[in-house]
Amino acid sequence: SNNEFDENDWNNTSNETHQPYSYSKVAAERKAWEIADQQSRWSLVCINPALVMGPSLTDASQSGSIEVLQQFGNGTTLFGVPPMWNGIVDVRDVADAHVKAALDPQAKGRYIICGGTLSLLEMGKALTQKFGYKYPFPHFTVPKTAFSLIAPMLGYSRQFVKLNMGYPIYFNAERSVNELGIQYRDIRESVCEHFQQLLDDGIVKKYI
Repeated sequence: SNNEFDENDWNNTSNETHQPYSYSKVAAERKAWEIADQQSRWSLVCINPALVMGPSLTDASQSGSIEVLQQFGNGTTLFGVPPMWNGIVDVRDVADAHVKAALDPQAKGRYIICGGTLSLLEMGKALTQKFGYKYPFPHFTVPKTAFSLIAPMLGYSRQFVKLNMGYPIYFNAERSVNELGIQYRDIRESVCEHFQQLLDDGIVKKYI
């Protein structure tokens, strides 16, 4: 379907000015395959993880997942979140996938590593169930048209809102299950463990 992607799909819509971060990932992987095809000394396997969540080994990271959870903890999203869905995967599943892809001689090609999809609202609900109402987690969805008005102030371009919000997105990770033997952790747990990590590290202020 239009909303489900597998390893045959590539991001062809980003460029240097529209979603440059995503574009850099695509450009790097295409270059890697180009180099791999030019020689026979080593083979290439690519791990393509969704938004990575879960406990961290360091508090020094600046990542998309941390930014989302910081906004959940500091009140930015108290009055609602846009209708946006993310593929999510636990960081430990990503680590397992790298090890298995490297050590299994049968591993080949590209592997989507994704434990499922959650909307921002569903992430808020999972956090509320775990931590209660002590933090300003989102309980509402802001309509796409309304969010578009304030999007630039929150770091989203209007084009990004138009193209990415309001569309549930799903990733088919069956190859990783069947060929790498990945058994995915509960992504709601991953989100909660990640938030707990931000509390422990002082990145999000503990509620007193």
